[in-house]
Amino acid sequence: MNYKSCLKILICFVLLLTIVVGFRNNEDPHDNNGPGSIGNGGHVHGLDRSIAMAAFEQDTVMMRAGDAVVTWAEFYFFLHNALSQLSHGFMMEVDWDEEFFDNKTIAESLLEFTTEHVLELLIYEYALSLLGGTLSQEDLNLIQMDIDMMIESAESMDFLEETLIENGFFNIDVYKTLRIKQEFIPWQLLSTLYGDDLTNISDAAVSAFAEEHNFMRAKHILLAFLREEDGYSLQEIDENKIVLRAQIEDILALLRERAQDDDFIEFFDEQMWAHSEDPGLFYEPDGYLFLPEDMVAPFSDATAAIKPGEISDIVVTSFGYHIVLRLPLNYDEVYAKYGYPLRMLAVIEDFENNLEFWRETMNVEFTDAYKSINFPEIFVWCSH
Repeated sequence: MNYKSCLKILICFVLLLTIVVGFRNNEDPHDNNGPGSIGNGGHVHGLDRSIAMAAFEQDTVMMRAGDAVVTWAEFYFFLHNALSQLSHGFMMEVDWDEEFFDNKTIAESLLEFTTEHVLELLIYEYALSLLGGTLSQEDLNLIQMDIDMMIESAESMDFLEETLIENGFFNIDVYKTLRIKQEFIPWQLLSTLYGDDLTNISDAAVSAFAEEHNFMRAKHILLAFLREEDGYSLQEIDENKIVLRAQIEDILALLRERAQDDDFIEFFDEQMWAHSEDPGLFYEPDGYLFLPEDMVAPFSDATAAIKPGEISDIVVTSFGYHIVLRLPLNYDEVYAKYGYPLRMLAVIEDFENNLEFWRETMNVEFTDAYKSINFPEIFVWCSH
């Protein structure tokens, strides 16, 4: 599972815009010295944006799935931004027939890339419709408050409209629609499935997730070896290992005598705080939540070989001698590598699986307008 891409889904693909920043920095939309700036006639470093925007009526449906649709204005936003990246802010004219990737032309690659991103809008809207979810009035009010702030921050409505066009929006209504579709609909879909705090998933499902990915939780007592890099000789290191071995055997014997006691974990903690030289102890005093590959192999293997509540034999790693106590999983403990609790990671994977299912089962119709997209006609470079 690609957790990084899943986490992007979880935060709902918030629009990466510079609009408000531009307002507050009082950028001049008529300055032709910077990439993407607008000059007379809507020409952007030679690209006539007005021709592209007028290729279809803005509410022309390009693709649909059930009641969910994507209009030209929405599709154009993604197309505009993909082209901007490709042509370095429209400063470089594009040869649409040039081979770009995987034996496809630039035009074919750009259309495919844009379509993949737009399909995300359809999946969220389609799925929310299937589940009977709707946006709350509070959500709609938040969007309107954001737009009102944008208007207040702009030096004029003309400035606002031109800045929106710079960023690929036909107008403020399209901006509002895309905010809803990219941010609020995905969040509403998540909260419909998993509750407002995104924790509404059964312990059985989290347990199955943890077992599938081999999550483990453990704490340990570490007697650390001396190291050459700290200035110790090989003889000193070998002599120290003999001393440490005797110490770790004594600690293990003491732990085994108390292993059946009701307060065994508390006793283990006492020994851990008294003897362990793990530098992470103060940061993770309640133990580590980890995957096998997160730890050195002897440590992971030793943990996997015992049950929660049991201790290992002496484990030897490059760090020193360990005694491992395996702990039951705490579903609400944060997995430090990704910064999310185990329960949330289970939600993310479940949501990703749902997205894949909806994508496979929804019937997407690509309209005649979509099929007629012609890049040389839509994106015209001018000499001024």
